[in-house]
Amino acid sequence: MNKLVLMGVLGIVIAAEIGLLFVLMTQRPTPPLSVPVGDFAITSAEKNFVLLPGDSKSFKIKIQSVGGFSSDVTFKLYTPIPGVQFKVEPSPLKMPKDSEITVDATLTVLKDAKPGNRNITFMAVAGPIFQTLDGTLNIVGTDRVIIQVRFFDFGPRDLTIKKGTTITWVNQDDVAHTSTSDKGIWDSGDIAPQRSWSRIFSEVGTYAYHCTPHPYMLGKITVID
Repeated sequence: MNKLVLMGVLGIVIAAEIGLLFVLMTQRPTPPLSVPVGDFAITSAEKNFVLLPGDSKSFKIKIQSVGGFSSDVTFKLYTPIPGVQFKVEPSPLKMPKDSEITVDATLTVLKDAKPGNRNITFMAVAGPIFQTLDGTLNIVGTDRVIIQVRFFDFGPRDLTIKKGTTITWVNQDDVAHTSTSDKGIWDSGDIAPQRSWSRIFSEVGTYAYHCTPHPYMLGKITVID
């Protein structure tokens, strides 16, 4: 009796294995992901932006199909910037072969964005293919702006502000630093650790400055109307 049971179980196992083998042999393989043919290029007449917190700027981006390229294209910032939003309409963009399309883009600086001048890179993506567009974004400081002095550096190093803005340097290092104009317009003297020093900028212009004990620490302030 036990032999009959064992033979029955063995027959079931063999039948299951034959069935699985049949399924594997007849199952269609998953088709590979579609890879766009050709390439595309992006250009814009506007790549450098000066914006106040809360401001938006609309501009155009031109996309050109190259080598029979045809695919959906999406847009984003290559490196996200806190307090900055980038939007393109339409997105995704359906790009036909051998075409050239201009899309509407909007760059928005939120009210809580930190002032400073920085590089910005716009990115268009179609599957494994992408193109970038490099520019600059100056978020203008108003009223009161803080420059942090830490790790033997000014942050931000490059700053654009409105005329009449007060800048405060806050020393977060364990040694004294200074904020000293390259042209002798101002000199904070030693700013002790965990102390600060402030100055109102009332004249339009560009001002380079440094730290006297550490002359490799450099900064620049641009004052606009």
